[in-house]
Amino acid sequence: MTEKSQDATTDTRTDSLTNLETLTDPARFRNHDGVRYEERTETHADADHYRAHSRGMAVVGVTAADSSVLVATHLEEPVALLPNARLEDGEGWLAAAERAVETLTDEPIDVGPPVLIRDLEHRLEGDDTAHTTSHTVIFEAAPEADGATAANLTARTTCNWDADWVHSFPDGCTATPERAAADIRLFLE
Repeated sequence: MTEKSQDATTDTRTDSLTNLETLTDPARFRNHDGVRYEERTETHADADHYRAHSRGMAVVGVTAADSSVLVATHLEEPVALLPNARLEDGEGWLAAAERAVETLTDEPIDVGPPVLIRDLEHRLEGDDTAHTTSHTVIFEAAPEADGATAANLTARTTCNWDADWVHSFPDGCTATPERAAADIRLFLE
């Protein structure tokens, strides 16, 4: 696996972070001010593995007025994640981000611009040609209610996940994948 990261600071294009409804190609933000862009390559043993990852994923850091962040912890495994959802056929990035949050809280939210995009190129062992590229787009968001804090915001348990508004990384979540843990810490002060 190879990886490179850049903080975009010299973009002169007119792409807008304000019209998320039209966000269709996260790669357009490769050199955009204010959006960190990471690129890496993963090599897979078989095509079935990379096909499972070919759709993009929307991840959302929802931060309340008291700096608490909406996080889901697994009920059986020591794993914590931000709200996230794989894109469904024909679904846009904003819709996937909103769906990810709706599974964990009844609170209406305002999804803001992406703060981090991961560009993942998938290859098969022994083949230098990229078979597909997927993106993970990490958005910032906030509850619509002005001044909302952990004390007055809802969170729910769904499937195997328990959501809560937290001020620090959840204790005991030692099996959280490295990038998922970094995503949570990105929004915690």
